[in-house]
Amino acid sequence: MILLKNFGVLPLAKSVKKVAVIGWHADSVRALFGGYSALAMKENTLGVKMSMAGIQADTDSPAAENAVQKTYPGSEVVMENPGVEPLARRCYPDAYSMLGALRLAAPHTEFLYAQGYPYAGNEESGHDAALQIAKDADLVICTLGGHYGWNASCTTGEGIDAMHIGLPVCQERFLEKLESLHKPVVGVHFDGHPISSDTADRVCNAILEAWAPGAQGGEAIAALLTGTANPCGKLPCTVARHEGQIPVYYNHPTNTCYSMTGGTPKNAYIDGAHTPRYCFGHGLSYTKYEYDTLRLEKDAIQADGVLKGRLHVRNAGNKAGTEIVQFYVHDAAASMVRPVKELVGFAKVDLQPGEEKTVCLSLPMSQLAFLGADMRWKVEHGKVELMVGASSEDIRGKAEFMIVGDAYPDGKNRSFVADTKIM
Repeated sequence: MILLKNFGVLPLAKSVKKVAVIGWHADSVRALFGGYSALAMKENTLGVKMSMAGIQADTDSPAAENAVQKTYPGSEVVMENPGVEPLARRCYPDAYSMLGALRLAAPHTEFLYAQGYPYAGNEESGHDAALQIAKDADLVICTLGGHYGWNASCTTGEGIDAMHIGLPVCQERFLEKLESLHKPVVGVHFDGHPISSDTADRVCNAILEAWAPGAQGGEAIAALLTGTANPCGKLPCTVARHEGQIPVYYNHPTNTCYSMTGGTPKNAYIDGAHTPRYCFGHGLSYTKYEYDTLRLEKDAIQADGVLKGRLHVRNAGNKAGTEIVQFYVHDAAASMVRPVKELVGFAKVDLQPGEEKTVCLSLPMSQLAFLGADMRWKVEHGKVELMVGASSEDIRGKAEFMIVGDAYPDGKNRSFVADTKIM
């Protein structure tokens, strides 16, 4: 899971005595599971149109081609069968929903619940009841996102495509109404794709990306929200602000996409920013990590050699945590256009408060090989920049080195990830 945003509301403070928990996902065990899971397949036995081609159904089945199934207002998504949640709890009797896990993790806090809205469509009939419990709460937790699975009651999954990458209208509108209460708000997002919402960014003081966390996901979320665990996840993708930005990715060719310079009046669309909503490698913690200077063993490396470097990382906060130290390279003057930056390795560093460790990098030059104009893998002479940071945009240190000579490694035997050691 990834803490995308936190303006001082997480972990939940002891002074927070009453919490309003809102959303379909909050009290659902089914919501914990993704499309490629046993439960996602099992729910199809209750009878619903499949999303994938090649599926046959009996003519009297609810899943038959001409069968009529009720949809969520304002959408083509079939309403979830009421038997799905009881089925999920029978299949996984030891699994807790997020709400159930929170009540166990924080027994001295009162958690009020209202569904408020479903996971699809524009239905607003539950908004008033949810807003009423939010008015009486010290803090509000809104669960957001869709239904990840294999059938027509799902919003994400194989054979299930959408034109827009934002939240369902029912959730967007609720957040807009909630904003007027001026309550601290935590958003917890469940889905097979990342959250992207201007409204959630504006209204939520904290956002946790929970994806499809599985059978123990409720307990994991509760541990992160209450501070029993410290988040350390990092985004494995770049999150667009709007579908009009796609494709947007961190390792785009130099001087393209959102790193483009020169030749345009401003580095933006006429109706929005070029930059992503959340960058590749982004993820927050409840503590602070300090990086010292990145040092290289040598600043000139043979094309078939190995670059060695190191730096110290320190936990400067008062809570134990795990930092994901990320190493990137940039070849600014190659014979072929190269990425503006490219992840070459990472290290997962566990640190107690005040503790410092050394991260050592060994980067084979064959990992920097690219296909030349003659379609041969080539490690090319020239200057390369090595970067280290907490994300692809939060770069904490840089060092330059020179590749001496050229090499032509066997493509299938070249290095794909640098070796890191923690001392």
